[in-house]
Amino acid sequence: MGRLLLLLLAVLVTALMLAGLVTLDDPSQRVLGMPAVSLGGSNETSWLVLGGGKGVLVIGGGVGLVLLGFVGAGVFFALGQAAIGLVAVAQAGVGLFAFFGQLGGGFAALAQLPLGIVTRGQVRVGAIAGDDHFTAASRELGALLRFRSSGSP
Repeated sequence: MGRLLLLLLAVLVTALMLAGLVTLDDPSQRVLGMPAVSLGGSNETSWLVLGGGKGVLVIGGGVGLVLLGFVGAGVFFALGQAAIGLVAVAQAGVGLFAFFGQLGGGFAALAQLPLGIVTRGQVRVGAIAGDDHFTAASRELGALLRFRSSGSP
């Protein structure tokens, strides 16, 4: 869990540093036709959105490829209080492939009240008890996120 938080912290710090390097809401600063950074409330899709809106990386609330915020949707990953995405981590939400949180669902759901095909939680509502599935997934994820001390990749 600590490595995941470290990864999320790295994404957040990188986004905030990028926001500090460019002028916010400056339409002349574009990357591949989209503004580099915008503040919440902008109607235009941006690479980095702070405060809410539409973009690639959204910090706050809104819709993007990746969402780190309160309420919204992230196409690939969503983290928030209420979130929807392929993988969602939230108090309440839906993750098409996986959901982790309090109340929600997905193909694989690990929650207090999970809804899905492969589930594990306090009150299960699903076709398959996911004890073996989540144990194997935890081992694989741990191996992927392990900091390697040897020089080989």
